[in-house]
Amino acid sequence: MPQPKATKHASYTREAMRDRIEGWVMMRVIVTTEGRTGEILIAESLRRDLDMAAVDAMKQWRFKPATPSGVPVAVAVLVEMSFHPR
Repeated sequence: MPQPKATKHASYTREAMRDRIEGWVMMRVIVTTEGRTGEILIAESLRRDLDMAAVDAMKQWRFKPATPSGVPVAVAVLVEMSFHPR
């Protein structure tokens, strides 16, 4: 499986903070052979503005790619991004 090397937390939107929305967004992410994110699909939505914030943050993640038999391959992974007001 690919291993995260650099991650970024999603930013809470003002509206979600005001409404005290909390939970998580589940994304299906393709990790490329270069360790970058490819296609990102929302598997479980929280709220549209937070879904988009999660996708924007996910685009900045970097991975050590999966290497079965020592050769990098693209794989799909599920990533959960949490939102909890402070």
